Amino acid sequence: MLRVTVPKAGSFLLKIRRQPQPLPFVRMELETEDGKKRAFFVPALPLSRYVLNVSGPARLTVEGTGLESAKLRRLPPLRARILTRRKKDRALALPLAEGSCLIPLINGAGPKGKELSKSLKLIRNWGFSLTSDNLQRSPGPLDNILPDPPKAPATSPPAGTTPRFAVVLHLYYRDLWPEFESRLLSLDEPFHLIVTTTQKDRGFENAVRAAFPDAQILVYENRGRDIGPFMQLLHDGYLDRFPFICKLHGKRSGESGPRALFGTVWRLTHIADLIGTKEQVKSILARFEADPRLGMIGSPRFRVPNEYIGPEAAWAKNREMTLHLAAKLGIAEDDFRLDFFAGTMFWIRREALNVVRELGLTLDDFPLETGTVDGELAHALERLFGALPHRDGMTTEYVSIMIE
Repeated sequence: MLRVTVPKAGSFLLKIRRQPQPLPFVRMELETEDGKKRAFFVPALPLSRYVLNVSGPARLTVEGTGLESAKLRRLPPLRARILTRRKKDRALALPLAEGSCLIPLINGAGPKGKELSKSLKLIRNWGFSLTSDNLQRSPGPLDNILPDPPKAPATSPPAGTTPRFAVVLHLYYRDLWPEFESRLLSLDEPFHLIVTTTQKDRGFENAVRAAFPDAQILVYENRGRDIGPFMQLLHDGYLDRFPFICKLHGKRSGESGPRALFGTVWRLTHIADLIGTKEQVKSILARFEADPRLGMIGSPRFRVPNEYIGPEAAWAKNREMTLHLAAKLGIAEDDFRLDFFAGTMFWIRREALNVVRELGLTLDDFPLETGTVDGELAHALERLFGALPHRDGMTTEYVSIMIE
């Protein structure tokens, strides 16, 4: 944590140094002279520069992993105007308080700055602009603050009893396990963990079982990404005894480049929304049990179509195959409602899965993974999952999170 004192009104150049991090954001909090505080996330490179305009004395706190230094220097008005002359930079301005704002100088930061600018543009298309509630009012996803897990392994439910829910987690990228482990260990509701992956990995299996001794770990051929293994689990009856299922996976969109940030924000946001705290999970289970007609719950940030992703973009190249599968389940084209959780991470009532089970799909029905981003069976099923509750008169809701 770094603290900077802003002595008086005016424009200042703020420089922050940090070690390279997977997530290029830090959290700042501005406290004005009258005691009012405003917290916000801002983009941060190993060396970041910002123009800070304030209407009076203030204190600035910077939080994040790998922080090294923060320095503040007063700017003459002309110099401040020159530094913020780029329209792309001004578009990133964050209002902090009345008469105060912060402008990240990303576009003049060389190749890394250009890459980050492209990344921010990509996530903005999904409603994660710097000023959106999706991003600014979401503690957890961007700073990836993980709860301190209990030192002991997770406790098992009493012998002879079935937990109320199962967590089905697909990890092609097994190095992401710690992100899920910390959240899952912090829960105090008994559950059964099923992990699917694509390669035998003794070290990974030992790590999972050290935390969850009763976990089931299954290795499947790399077909259908997270959906192929899920359909195989459903076909083989692994999910039959659990009233509710939480489906998660290790979303990653490349190791570097603009899409890498997109995948990381996507994954961490889902983790925070669906299993972020024990209170969140208790609330979700209580809603299911209070309303027998409730079939599915997911993140409002990725429920599409929405104000950012319209129907055409939500369908992409998957309309024909999705409607073909729906017809097999007795859902006519005119009755099909496009309403799904992009990324196929959600909570679902077990009975709602009976519908898609009628298709009889197994892993063998999915093509070998080639990196195709659209138009395959898995992408059609992603959209079909959202229609499952509605066919049998159930409803779909989104989780209550900080953005509401």
